[in-house]
Amino acid sequence: WYIRTTGGGVVAWGLPWGGPELTPVSGDYDGDGVSDLAVYNQQTGTWYIRSVSGTLIGWGLSWGGTGFMSLSR
Repeated sequence: WYIRTTGGGVVAWGLPWGGPELTPVSGDYDGDGVSDLAVYNQQTGTWYIRSVSGTLIGWGLSWGGTGFMSLSR
């Protein structure tokens, strides 16, 4: 993951989080105003989320399922 602020500051640089079959989904999942690292498995409907500092927010959370996610690009 490589995350920068709109002002050019570095939030995260080269943090590994994800894997095969996982779709990255950026967002602030813990409400602290900083983007977190989240990946979603569209085949199983499970999420894996951690903060930039390394705090685990969610592991294997079931929310969704096959075909539930549509990312606009």
